[in-house]
Amino acid sequence: MSAFTNKVAAQCRTELARFKNGQGRETNDPYTGYVGEYWLVGVKVKNRDGRTTFHDRDGNPFRPAWSAAFISFIMRKSGAGTQFYYHEGHIHYVVKALRDAKDPASSAKFLGRDPRTYVPKVGDLISAGRAASRNVTYSDVLRKYGTKPVDGGNFLPSHSDIVIEVNPDKRELITVGGNVETDTVGHKTWKLKADGTLQKGASLICVIECLL
Repeated sequence: MSAFTNKVAAQCRTELARFKNGQGRETNDPYTGYVGEYWLVGVKVKNRDGRTTFHDRDGNPFRPAWSAAFISFIMRKSGAGTQFYYHEGHIHYVVKALRDAKDPASSAKFLGRDPRTYVPKVGDLISAGRAASRNVTYSDVLRKYGTKPVDGGNFLPSHSDIVIEVNPDKRELITVGGNVETDTVGHKTWKLKADGTLQKGASLICVIECLL
């Protein structure tokens, strides 16, 4: 762990505690305001909080997903500066990290790794497809996204959580993410193989290695 990844883990724990370890809900006070902070600080979006509602083309109401804003908030608060690609859509910083990892001349500090072979550590991000992209994996994500520059590629629904603890003896790690479960900040336990890789590695998009 580094000074930066220590800050990342600590900030995640702070937000988890603010949401009462997953008991707080985005539409209730004071949690709706916390979501507003994630939007404003994380991705510089004003006038949006946990109660903000939009309507789709059919007139059906929905609240915008804030899980990527949460990730961006954690990275900004922890001091990532210009090293992280802040965005309200996970897939765009994911694709940038994957492309940077394939570029031998890149000096990027967030690199997309194959979750089937990479051993995650504290401060890394675990990224998976969801909804229409639930079957998108490391093997085909760049093809599905296309060749356009970030963030002009195809939008792929996805989600990322941040690793805050790794326990090799128990063969598990713990992550924290936003807009999980029933619209809260929550934690999740992931099982590891004997070599430290994720049991669910083959079903994931990537693990983003943090080099800060």
